Amino acid sequence: YLSEVLLLEGRGEHAQVILCPRCTRGTADHRYRHCFGGGELLCSECIVLAHSQLPFHQIELWTGHMFQRKTLKDLGLRIQLGHWHGVNRGVCAVPLPATGDDFVIVDIHGVHDVALDYCGCGTGGHPTVQLLRAHLWPATSTNPKTAATFAVLRQYHVMSFESKCSGLEFYRSLERQNDNLSYKRAQKSKKQKVFKKILPPEANETERACSFEPNSPVISRETATCEKSESFHF
Repeated sequence: YLSEVLLLEGRGEHAQVILCPRCTRGTADHRYRHCFGGGELLCSECIVLAHSQLPFHQIELWTGHMFQRKTLKDLGLRIQLGHWHGVNRGVCAVPLPATGDDFVIVDIHGVHDVALDYCGCGTGGHPTVQLLRAHLWPATSTNPKTAATFAVLRQYHVMSFESKCSGLEFYRSLERQNDNLSYKRAQKSKKQKVFKKILPPEANETERACSFEPNSPVISRETATCEKSESFHF
């Protein structure tokens, strides 16, 4: 088992692959971490094309000695909202980039910096509506720059019943998926505060209800319990 796991840290059985197996033109130096493909190496153009509908997967670039994490935004992928059907799916005649062309999406695979475009041709509706129809919960209703997928909210909702983890602890675990080596627990990023705002009111009330003073004579860590609402769903 150990030898096979270590093999996956490098190029593995794709060590002799030079050209991209899909287009046979570009250099095969990118791989995806969350797709079922045995660590297949593709060129940057093909890996972006393969993830046009999977924008929250983590990509790695082979530097010659090791794999280094890259974002799909770095490779040129843009997420287009407001166009989900028809021949021109994913294409807008008047794309409107998010404020500052800087948008963060929290997903079960980590925290992602993405290039996101709203529909500006009038068919997509209000930006907040476009985000919600894409199953993205915006942090604010005015010029949002952060959103969470319904999937990650659902995961936190279910996990909170069993693990009793707080929203901050859950978010930190997502940050660790991005980079567990350089992660610093002492630093509280603005994204952590934003994620707390994204959580539904019931979740924040639950977190406060579960809190207690360590030296309280009335309640102890062993006896601390709380009742959690199962009324909200995503």
